Order: sequence, then C-alpha cells, then structure tokens
Amino acid sequence: MRVFRSIVATTILMTFFTVISLNAKSIFVTDNHFLSPNDYGANGSDRIDDTNAFQKCINEAKKNKTSKIVVSPGTYIIGQTILIESISNLTIEGAGAILVKPFGNKSNILFGNFNSQITIRDMVFEGNRDQVYQGQWPEKMNACAIIGRSSGIRFENCVVRNFYYGVCFGTSTENGYDVWVIDCQFENNNSDIDLYGKPSLHIRGNVSHNCTGNSIQIEPPYKRKGEHFDYLDQPEIDALSVGNIVSENVIVGCNGIGINIFGGCENITVSNNQIINYGISGIMTHAGSKNLQISGNIISNSQYPRTNERPWKDQGAGIVLSRVENVVIGGNIISHPNTGIFVSGTNGAIICNNKVSDSKDAGICLYNAEKCQISQNTIENSNLSQSWWGNSGIVVYSSKDISICSTTILDRNKSSYSIFTGDSSNVTINNVLGYGYKTSLTYPANL
Repeated sequence: MRVFRSIVATTILMTFFTVISLNAKSIFVTDNHFLSPNDYGANGSDRIDDTNAFQKCINEAKKNKTSKIVVSPGTYIIGQTILIESISNLTIEGAGAILVKPFGNKSNILFGNFNSQITIRDMVFEGNRDQVYQGQWPEKMNACAIIGRSSGIRFENCVVRNFYYGVCFGTSTENGYDVWVIDCQFENNNSDIDLYGKPSLHIRGNVSHNCTGNSIQIEPPYKRKGEHFDYLDQPEIDALSVGNIVSENVIVGCNGIGINIFGGCENITVSNNQIINYGISGIMTHAGSKNLQISGNIISNSQYPRTNERPWKDQGAGIVLSRVENVVIGGNIISHPNTGIFVSGTNGAIICNNKVSDSKDAGICLYNAEKCQISQNTIENSNLSQSWWGNSGIVVYSSKDISICSTTILDRNKSSYSIFTGDSSNVTINNVLGYGYKTSLTYPANL
C-alpha cells in the first residue's frame, strides 16, 4: 500500500511539474516571439530593393501587437521610406544588419509620427549623401530616421554615416518626451543628432567624426504656419525642450558647431563631452535659452580661420553664450580656441573653475553682458595671434555689474593686458594674479 501511495504521489508531482514546465515554456516562447523582414522576402545578399519586405513586417507587427522585429545579418537596399506610424512597444534590432540607400535617392530610411516606446538598436545605416543637396521637409530629407510627435524613443548602438540628416526626433507642438540616443557612431553626416521640443532627452556616449554641419542640436518645438519659420519668433510654444542631458559624447572634426542649443530650450546639462578640431564653436547657445549647466567638457583646436575683430566676435570660440539667462560654465578645459569663452548679451552667467590655454584672441570675453561672475579661472597664453591688442586674458566690453575674482592670468605675450575693460560700468576686480604686464580699466582714447 505504501509503495502504491508513493507511486501515485510521484505521478501527481511529475504531472504538476510538467504542467509548470509547459506553462513556463509557453511564457518563454511568447516573450521571445518576433517577426523578421526576411520572412517577407528581404534578402541581405542581393541588390534588390527590400523596402516592401520591411514595411510588410512592420505593418504585421503593428496589427498583431508584436513587440520585436529582428533583422538577420546582411546588407539590405532601402530605396523608399519605411513608415513607422502610430505604433507602441516595438523593438527593431539588427545584430549588425546594414541598411543602404541607393545613390541619388533623397527619401528617408525611417519616418513616422505618433509612436510610443520604440527602440531601434544594433543597426548600420549607410546613406548616399551628395555634397550638393536640396531637400523637402520632412519626407525627403536624406535622413537615417525622422520620428516626430513621439515618446519613449531609444536609438542605441547604431552606426549612421553619409546622410544629410542623421537622426531627427521631434514633436512640433505635441508634448513628446523621453528620448534616448546612446552609444551610437556617426560618420560624414551634415547633421548627426537633431532633436526638437522633447522634454527629457538623453544624448550620451555617442561618437561623431567629420560632421560637415552641426553635430548635436537641441531645438524647441515650432508652430509651423507655413513652409518657413523662425525659432526667434515663437511667442507661444506649447512644449519647451526641458530637462535634457548631453553627456560623454566625443565629437571630432565638426566643421560647424559641436553642440548647438537653440532659443527656447531650458534646463539643460551639457557635461563631460570632448569636442576636438571644431569649426564655428565647440558649444553654442542661442537667444532665449536659459537655466543651463555647461561643465566638465574638453574643447580643443578651433579650425575657424578668422580671428576676432572690433567689436569682438564669437567665431571659433570654445563656448559661446548669446542672450542666455542663468547659466553656469564650470570646470571646462579649453585649449587652442580663437576665444575660450565668449559671452554676449547674457544675464546672470557664472563662469568658474575653467582653464583656457593658448587662445588666439581673448581667454574670456564678455560683450553686452550683465550681472556675471568670473571666478577661480586660469587663463594661459591669450591673444597669440596678435589680431587685436585689446584681446587680453579677460575682456569686458559694453557690460555692467561684472565681478572678476580669484583668477590667474599667465602669458608670455608681454605687450598685452591681463584684463581689458571698455565702455563698461560697475566692474569689480579682486585677487587677480597677472604676470608681467598691465591691467587696463579704461578704454584707450587712441583705439
């Protein structure tokens, strides 16, 4: 009897664990179910256009609420735009799959609106960018991906090269949010990352090489009444670009601006980026942006050929603030710029603990600025180009309520000034160490 009971108990337990095992297996299969464009005719080894296969796969995923699309390794020709429209909770991953645009084709590879929780990762996107380019926004911009009016977008571990626009994620007047562009590589694009009006942006760990325009741009949403718009003429913006972080990116050989913050953007941290061999500016902010922190960045080697003139200009500066409110610039290392830090028309800037070395013009220049503090900075070897003798370690011109303190200015150019001020009021200077040359507090009459 005991043996019979034991056999029955064992049978019941085995049946129970079998059911559990089958259920677990069923759950596992459900969680890992995916579609592939290869099942719809995409072939990564021929030269036939695979757009229709990709589109059918995405449409099927949308219809059946499938959460994952996997693209097998190979090279796929994308001659038309793949539409991602009104889709939620979808991951598209490629394990190194290469998507190529045919020569002469101006359409985007990926385009769509009104999406949520979309992840694109582990893909290579190869464009066909022509140096002479005229596009039609937004359908034919020769872009890798334009996804607008969307939330929860992640673009990660991808390679994007030879496009006019790399990736462009935007909202217009809708409150999209939570966008990530992380650990990607951008090569030979005109614009690498262009984000519009997104609260909570994260641009982190990307590498850019040889961008011919501006590498990273953050812009507010636009109210577009017609074909043309002006970001300075936006009296009613529904969703500002707020709470954004741009960090740990490496930008090498950008002809334009490394990191460009447009007017209307607020609450942005730009930190721990490296910007090498830039053109117009390493980091630039525009009129109307406010509440910014720019810290811990390494910026070196301006390639902009023209040095500053009177009145002072911002071309080739490491960091540029233009009509910005409430900004802290701290702990940056800037070497071989035209001007290290250029502040124009700005209210309430705090410039502290930066090191500027070997600038062709001024180390730090304030022009039409108010209520700014310059403290605990180190400036070495300014005005190396001798383009204007007034371009000293620190220049304060046409400004008021400026405090300069606890700063060291070292220079081997004995004919310059440590600090040059002109047409300014209420400038206080305390505990400034100069080396071997004079400090001027008045604008010379013969200049």
